Order: sequence, then C-alpha cells, then structure tokens
Amino acid sequence: MEKGISESLVMIILLVVSVVMVIGVVSIAFNFLSFYPSGEVRQVGTAYAYTNGTIQVTLRNIFQDAKIIQVVYNGTVYELQKSISLSQGINTYEINTNFRFSSQPVSVEIIIEVNNGQSTVYLPVSAQLV
Repeated sequence: MEKGISESLVMIILLVVSVVMVIGVVSIAFNFLSFYPSGEVRQVGTAYAYTNGTIQVTLRNIFQDAKIIQVVYNGTVYELQKSISLSQGINTYEINTNFRFSSQPVSVEIIIEVNNGQSTVYLPVSAQLV
C-alpha cells in the first residue's frame, strides 16, 4: 500500500513539473516570436494643444511597429483619417483632430495600435493650451 502511494506521489510531482516546464517553454516561444508586444510608449516633456484642434506631443517609443490611430477628448473618440506611424526613439508628432480645445490643461488619451493590431496602448496625455 505504501509503495502505491509513493508511486502516485512521484507521478503527481512529475506531472506538475512537466506542466510548469511546458508553460515556461511556451511563454519563451511567444516572447521570442513577438506574439506579445514588448516595449512602451510614453510622453516626454510638455505637450501642446492648439485651439484649432492640433496636438503636438513628444513621445518615446521602443515598439518596433506602433501607430497612433485615435484620440479621445471629453469622452469623444476621433478616428484619425490616416494613422501616424511612430518611429523608435524620441520624436515629436503633430496630431490633427476635429476637437476645439478651450480649457487648461487639455487632457486627452492617445490610442496606439501595436504589432499590426495585436495590442493597443492607451496613453494619457496632458497638454498645455496654446
């Protein structure tokens, strides 16, 4: 009876170890093959919002494939007519929207699509009205 219990215990331990190893290998493979986006986009310095609806923002991007697709202001989503591709590194972008900014500070959310739509980044931006 004791031999049967110890064999069962060994089998359970081997099963748990096998599952953990499979999870580890699969997660490494997904990261290696870029199924999970790795990187970040963040605001650098002061952003500026103009009364004509343009936002000028400097972003630090380390994603390989990222583009701005939408801007949200006061709960309203503006779909960009043409997405803005983000270069890697620190770059300044002008985003033309249909919004009329009138209050200080301007808080918007920039929606960025990463890796051909595999992931979406929601970047809050606080801009100074000019």
